[in-house]
Amino acid sequence: MIFRHIRAFLFCCWLLITGICGVLLYMAFRPAPMENGPFICGYALMDNTAYRGDPAFADGKAVFQNNCAYCHNPLKDATGPALADINSFRSQEWICRFLTKPTYIPNDKRAINLRKQYGLKCMKFPQLSCKELEAMIRYVEHYKQAKI
Repeated sequence: MIFRHIRAFLFCCWLLITGICGVLLYMAFRPAPMENGPFICGYALMDNTAYRGDPAFADGKAVFQNNCAYCHNPLKDATGPALADINSFRSQEWICRFLTKPTYIPNDKRAINLRKQYGLKCMKFPQLSCKELEAMIRYVEHYKQAKI
């Protein structure tokens, strides 16, 4: 009886050790992320050379990747909706109020449908300025134009 328990215990230890070794090997030998590759977990990776003349591009890209890319993709729906066409149905002021005011919850038809579709509300970023959000929107628009 005790022998069975010891065998089961040793088998579980062996599984745990091989699993940990597998994770460590994967992390050590995984390929480096591609600079101009596809979307990886929502991150929009794009060649910066196309818009070097626009100073807002780098700022907007940083804002998007640090705050929005976890849930959003500029061109495809992900955990949250695609953001490429956000300027066509929301004003800059609305976007700024929505993302920076923790207590603001829009109750328009579009917002209600998005909450139903995605089942959660967008995170708030009170640390961001409206100027940074405008740069992020310009980055998303540049990204869309570059992909067309």
